[in-house]
Amino acid sequence: MDFHERLNLLKRRKRVPARVIAKECGVSMQTVYNWLKYSMPDSSNMTRLCAYFGVTPDWLLYGRESVGRELLLSELNAILPSIAENRLSLLLAIAIEFMHADGA
Repeated sequence: MDFHERLNLLKRRKRVPARVIAKECGVSMQTVYNWLKYSMPDSSNMTRLCAYFGVTPDWLLYGRESVGRELLLSELNAILPSIAENRLSLLLAIAIEFMHADGA
C-alpha cells in the first residue's frame, strides 16, 4: 500500500468527504483530490493530515508504525487548554522529573 492508498483508507474509515479534509488542512478540495490520487502534501499539510486522522507521518508515508515527536507535541498542545490548572502543575512536575531522569 502506498501513501495515496493509506490516505484513501483513512478517508473511508472516518467516512469523511474531501471537503472536510480540505477545510481541516486549509487547502482546496482539488488539492485533497490530488493527494488522494497522485500528489504529496508539503510538510505542514502532512502534519495537519496526520493530526486530523490521528496517525504518524511514518505510517501515512511508509506504512511504518512509530510515534512521531511532532504528532505527540501537536496532540499535547491540543489538549493543554482543557487541563485544569492544578493538573497542569502536576503534569509539569512529571515532565520535569522525566527530564532529570533522562539526564536532560
